[in-house]
Amino acid sequence: MITIDSDVQEVREALKRMADNTPRVVARVINDVAFKVMAAERALIASSFDRPKPFVAKNVRVFKATAEKLSATVGATDWFERGGMQAKGTAWDRLLAPHVYGGQRLQKASERRLQAAGLLPRGWLTVPGQGAKLDRYGNMSGGEIVAILSWVGAMNQYAGDNLNKRDRLTKRKNKTEAKGAGYFVARVGNAQRLAPGIYQRTAPFPSKSRGAPQGRGLKPVLMFVSQARYQTRLDWHGVGQRVVAQEFPPAFVRAAEGLLS
Repeated sequence: MITIDSDVQEVREALKRMADNTPRVVARVINDVAFKVMAAERALIASSFDRPKPFVAKNVRVFKATAEKLSATVGATDWFERGGMQAKGTAWDRLLAPHVYGGQRLQKASERRLQAAGLLPRGWLTVPGQGAKLDRYGNMSGGEIVAILSWVGAMNQYAGDNLNKRDRLTKRKNKTEAKGAGYFVARVGNAQRLAPGIYQRTAPFPSKSRGAPQGRGLKPVLMFVSQARYQTRLDWHGVGQRVVAQEFPPAFVRAAEGLLS
């Protein structure tokens, strides 16, 4: 006769510990995989764009799983905070979504200001001109854009604006324009047949030929375009799904074995 017995109370306690620990362990596995997805998405951004600003990739974060909520999400920071795909004007909408889904991007704040001032036709966008000063990431600085918008009367009230600043700008503008320099807007269908946009006049410069009249430069700094459509270039969901398919099953098996040991 063979007798098999066990300490039932000990088994019950072991099963209870396993049940209590399972959600916490599973949440840890999910989060580990989610951070691998985040790393893969950041690498995708770095390899898909020419010199992207660091904040674009760093904006991709993990909204972690907990023992009470066994799911994690990888996406842009303010995508979580402002209602996901339905939110407008977030870093996801402005920078990443057009490259994930294609189509036209949202208007920037500067474009909305130009439109409100009646300088940019409704629905049009802006792109840097050949004469624009670009940073190492290929973008115009916020300071230069503010200066241009202020010059053409499109800034209105903005953060930190006050009467003293506007008075100083007016005096500087008057002095600069007296020298034949400054910015001006070439509207759509202008008489000069210039491409629509904002141009910078440079002060007259002496000619190399003695006695010849002085010349002046004209630089396109911010051009108006009727549309800027993007092609799909970020396999955002495909990259995430492949990382999950590769990493989650073995990680889950290891965690389950740890619970049973």
